[in-house]
Amino acid sequence: MKYDGIIAILFISGFISPITGGIKSVNYDIDSLMAPCVLRLCEKYFKSERTLTGSLVIINLVSNPSVVQARILQSFNEDKGHNIAVMVKDSKKPHRSSRVQEKAQNYFMLLQHFDEFEATLNQLKALPTWNPLAQFVVQFTISFEDEKLQAEWIERLFTELLSNDALKVNAMYQFKNDTERIGVITWFPYHNLSCPATVEIIRKIEECYVVSLINETTGQQEKDYKIESFNQDLYPLIPKKLHRCKMQVSAVVWEPFVVATEEDHGYDDDVVIEKGLEVLMLKTITDGMDLNLTFQAINKDRATRTITENNKTGLYSSILRRRADLMIGGLFENQISRNLLSSSIPYYQDDITWCVSKAGLQPKWLNVFIIFNYKTWIALILTLFITSAVLFIFVRIEGNYRENYAWAFLIMFSVSTGQYAHYQPIRFGLKIFFVGFFFFGLHISTAYHSYLINVLTNPRYLTQIDSLTDAMKTNMTFKAAENAKEFFQKNDSTSQYLLKNYVICKKLDDCFMDIVKDKSKAVAISRSHALNNPLQLKDSIDFSCFPVQENVVIYSVVMLFRKFHHLLPMINEKIRTIAESGLLSKWEMDSVKTSNEQDTSSGGGHGSIQIKLALEHVEGAFILEMIGLLLSLAVFVCEYYVHWFVKSNKLVEVKKIIEEKLCNTKWKFYKNK
Repeated sequence: MKYDGIIAILFISGFISPITGGIKSVNYDIDSLMAPCVLRLCEKYFKSERTLTGSLVIINLVSNPSVVQARILQSFNEDKGHNIAVMVKDSKKPHRSSRVQEKAQNYFMLLQHFDEFEATLNQLKALPTWNPLAQFVVQFTISFEDEKLQAEWIERLFTELLSNDALKVNAMYQFKNDTERIGVITWFPYHNLSCPATVEIIRKIEECYVVSLINETTGQQEKDYKIESFNQDLYPLIPKKLHRCKMQVSAVVWEPFVVATEEDHGYDDDVVIEKGLEVLMLKTITDGMDLNLTFQAINKDRATRTITENNKTGLYSSILRRRADLMIGGLFENQISRNLLSSSIPYYQDDITWCVSKAGLQPKWLNVFIIFNYKTWIALILTLFITSAVLFIFVRIEGNYRENYAWAFLIMFSVSTGQYAHYQPIRFGLKIFFVGFFFFGLHISTAYHSYLINVLTNPRYLTQIDSLTDAMKTNMTFKAAENAKEFFQKNDSTSQYLLKNYVICKKLDDCFMDIVKDKSKAVAISRSHALNNPLQLKDSIDFSCFPVQENVVIYSVVMLFRKFHHLLPMINEKIRTIAESGLLSKWEMDSVKTSNEQDTSSGGGHGSIQIKLALEHVEGAFILEMIGLLLSLAVFVCEYYVHWFVKSNKLVEVKKIIEEKLCNTKWKFYKNK
């Protein structure tokens, strides 16, 4: 049978047989006339977005139900519209999740004595369907003779449910002097500048009573009911503006999500939360909701420890001890947080990756040589030698210059580099040859200088380590936070290697700083935090993080709330609006822009277009000059040795041959001979 309404689960704390037998044998009295009122009020309060698989209405009954309790249950079952479908559940049997998989959205309690409330609430909380954000309807099935006792019961009821995070509570009671009238009261947690810390404002919202009507068809008198509403202007229960009620935030200082300043004392109380993506988002949300934000910083050392359920020293202790409403700081869900806390919808994607020191610069003395590849250099050198030989031949043919091949090579080298050289060719063919070579030299000189600027202003690095395989081959030391151990508990060989060899890092920022000093270390850290680190490390200069495909884990950043926090649905809507509007991306871009402006303010920093050339950038030219000087010195030594050899009057014929081949004019000591 298909029910198009709300599901009701019959929660029985005793034996089923006395209840089911007692329902059929009830003798209806005046109390039984109130059952239709209860049924219609429940239909009004209980909302269901889905049908049979949707919201749950859990009804509890004691082992010996009163006439009213039994009649209410029977009226639910006999309702022609089947707006509330009854499911019988025995509390002594374990809950079968295959039958009911979703959280309850409605609860209905029938209480004859307040002593039953605690036991009933504990039974409901033990179910996996427990949901304090659901609608609670509690009916006292007795009429109070003492109004003071009634007020005490009702206040205790709201207070007890508030301690279990339940705010949507309607209580039904019978009037003392009018048994055919039921009143409904509720608690307005935010009315009249109140905040949901204590139960203060309780108001009557509805009355249902029986009236007598004459049936026009039969002419007989019939009983009917009428519902009268009160204080409807106090709704909604949770308004859009919450008149500066306090919301306590426990924050892990973790850039770029939470940015803070710390005084010299070093205590958590000295940390002042200033800005950050999540801080800006929270301020935007709470400003719209008119909430008063207060931040409490969490020590970073505690944030990197193994996550436990400890409510005294664990990461989530401030929320578990109800000292904070929510927690931020680039957090993500894990198995423990899913059991203990509630999370917002995700709004940012981050990942934990390995970061290492930036690969060192390649030797700068090669700058003057790497402009062209080796094939181009060989072609240029061969061209110089060939053209020098051509010039030498032309000069010998002209006969006006008695120069050697070295002179011809220097002339062609000067022309090719755009330098000055003194020579006046006479033959027309030689002039044409020089015109062509001038264009060659112009092209080579321009290309050389253009590429030289590019080489000098763009640093060249050695091969960068960008994968775990490369890092493992170089025997790097792997460091990670203590709570990152769970990410390495996999069956593959790489994870097993990391699990056995990684070093626990208690202060991630310090370990991150070490990679600049020690190139043999790798640190597992949030990519967003690394790129927005508080240590002013520059990504393109100091460190490098592995690409996304080499990361440790990808996760969605969320806010962690106290379990079943009543403002979480409203905040989720605000987060969704912010994400869809692109505000989060804009804040991130503004943060990066501000960081870059700070970097370039000193001139020549990361992101600057001004690069100051130092001696090391052009040391290759000086090295080349030194090589030339050394070669010239060697030639001078050789010439001096030849000079000494010649003066020694040995091998006169050899001296003459050397003089003719190496010298343009005869040496002075030959003039005297």
